Order: sequence, then structure tokens, then C-alpha cells
Amino acid sequence: MHEEKIIYHVRNLYNEFLEFFYAHTAEFIFSVLALSIGVVFISILYVLINNDNKETVSRKHVKKKAKKPIKIKYSKDFLRRVDGVDLSLK
Repeated sequence: MHEEKIIYHVRNLYNEFLEFFYAHTAEFIFSVLALSIGVVFISILYVLINNDNKETVSRKHVKKKAKKPIKIKYSKDFLRRVDGVDLSLK
């Protein structure tokens, strides 16, 4: 019996909350939007105020090693078998 009263009150509170939310949906959306804009604004101010000219961490640029061109050595037998291609390797 006592549990039924608790369930009834919880359902009643839930229904009242839904009615209140449906009646004031625009206000809820506006308040969430204003709160999020406020958080962004405060975080920007925090970053600007707490900039103590500390050394910034930067990546060191590693120079890429240039790849050496691959030199192909042809055998004389291969060069004799190739027809119509001038492969003078001087």
C-alpha cells in the first residue's frame, strides 16, 4: 500500500514536470543556449587572461632525408638482347 502511494506521487511529479516543460519549452531552449554561450565566452576570457607568455610547445621539424635514386646495373647479356632501345650507359 505504501509503495503504491510512492509510485503514484512519482508518476504525478513526472506528469507535472512534463506539463511544465511543454508549457515552457522555449524558455528551456533559450536558457540552455544562453548557458552554452556564457561558458564559451568565459573560457575565451580565461585563455586570454592567463596567457603568461609561457614557452609554447612546438614540434621540431625533422628534415626528411632525400631518397637516393636507384641505380640499375644492366648486364651485357641483357643489353645485347634488347632490340630497338638505346641504353647507352656512359
